Amino acid sequence: MPGPNRHPPVQRTSIALRIGALACVALLCLLALPYALVEASAVQVYYGVGPISPLAVALFAGVALVALGAAAAGRSDPDVVAGLALVVGLGSVGITLSWALGAAGVAGGLPVSATFEYHRWAVVGTSAVLALAGLFASPLGDAKGP
Repeated sequence: MPGPNRHPPVQRTSIALRIGALACVALLCLLALPYALVEASAVQVYYGVGPISPLAVALFAGVALVALGAAAAGRSDPDVVAGLALVVGLGSVGITLSWALGAAGVAGGLPVSATFEYHRWAVVGTSAVLALAGLFASPLGDAKGP
C-alpha cells in the first residue's frame, strides 16, 4: 500500500501523461514565439544554427501531444505512450541542447536579444520536462533499486 505522501501508480501515470501533454503544448508555443517577435528571416537564421533545426522538435512534440492526450483519456496504452514520450523527450533534449549551445552568438544579434538569451534555454528545459514526464509515466518510474 502506498504511503501517505505517495500517489498510486495509476494516478501518478495519469498526472505524468497530462504534464507531458502540457509540456508538448508549451514546447510548440515556445518554438512559435520568435515568429511573433521578429522577422521570419531573422528567425530562420536563429533556428538554422546547429546540426538539426529545433523546428524538427515541433513535429515530434505534435505527435507526442496527440499520443499523450489519447493515453490520458484512456484510449491508448499508457505504458506504450509513456515510452514514446520518454524517447521523444530525450531526443528533443539532444536536438535542442545542441542547437542552444550553438545559438549563443546568433541570439545576441537579434533585435530583442534579451528575450532570446533565455528562450533557447526555456526550449531545452521544456524538452526535459517532456522526457521526465515520460519517465514518471512509464513502468521505469516504478523501478525499485537493488
